[in-house]
Amino acid sequence: MSLGGREQTSLDFSQDITASSVEGSEELTPQRTIHLPKEEKEPLFSQSGNLYPTPPFDMRQSMAYLGFPVNEPPSERKALMKALSINQQAILFQVSAVGTIEEPLLSYILHSEQAISQNTRNLALDRIRFFLSLNDDLNTFYRIGNSDPHFQPIIHQLYGYHQVKFLTPFESACWALLTGKMPIAEARLAKRRLMRYYGRKVPFGKRHYFAFPEAGDLAFTALGELTSTLFDKTAASCLLAAARAFHEADDEFLMKAPFDEVSDWLQRLPGLNAWAAAFILLQGLGRMERAPITDKRLISAATQYYGDSLPKRISLIANQYNRWQGYWAHYLRVAT
Repeated sequence: MSLGGREQTSLDFSQDITASSVEGSEELTPQRTIHLPKEEKEPLFSQSGNLYPTPPFDMRQSMAYLGFPVNEPPSERKALMKALSINQQAILFQVSAVGTIEEPLLSYILHSEQAISQNTRNLALDRIRFFLSLNDDLNTFYRIGNSDPHFQPIIHQLYGYHQVKFLTPFESACWALLTGKMPIAEARLAKRRLMRYYGRKVPFGKRHYFAFPEAGDLAFTALGELTSTLFDKTAASCLLAAARAFHEADDEFLMKAPFDEVSDWLQRLPGLNAWAAAFILLQGLGRMERAPITDKRLISAATQYYGDSLPKRISLIANQYNRWQGYWAHYLRVAT
């Protein structure tokens, strides 16, 4: 089976995510302390257990999207490692696949320098499920796609791939703002500086894993301080406004309010246009009920499968996928 590639300009994981070897899986264990190698003096608190994705789910597809090699034998496959911030506490998570595509099972370990409460553990696991879209049931989407002869090859290519999103909607908004104000390379460096100066970190082995800041971490920052971090006053002003808005926003509204209402709310933030709002809705919120049919990269990708007449028919084709048209668009871009 051919695995999908990374959608190069959509999500930036280049500075804050790794893969490493992890042995086996464990059922949920009581909190325990792990002592790091001599390079790190502080012990880490750790909890482990299992996650159960909705089948079909292929972790290799997720890893391929993130840019990791996926052709190793099962005994040599790596665990996904990434840091996140939950209510001002940094958590490093490791996730590895131990099941099959049709009976998926993920093993996880959470690490933190602070004790991990039950509530924090639950919130961290919810964030991991969101990040890897573990609860997405793709069967209806696949039934529609398999009846579309142009799209069917993509279903076979990406079978079991659940969309990989940003860990938080706020992070996706920051990335949209940064890439809208500066070239990709500069945006990556700016994101790294935000993580180093305002994010939290977890030491593990010989390195530190940095989490992207929560909106509240930036909401009360002085504009001059943020400008000196980003080297761009306009970008800093837009990020500050976004941080304050997301800090006060109701997550229920962002996730469940009518699509157009959330889009309008996003576009009222300085620096976010219709394209950026569509990007955040898809990549930061997982709102799949609309496809960004005017996006040039989507049109280019879809034309490769549907032919040169696609631009005239793209709305009609997308509508055939109903509330899954965002997945249709995402799969097209990943496949090309």
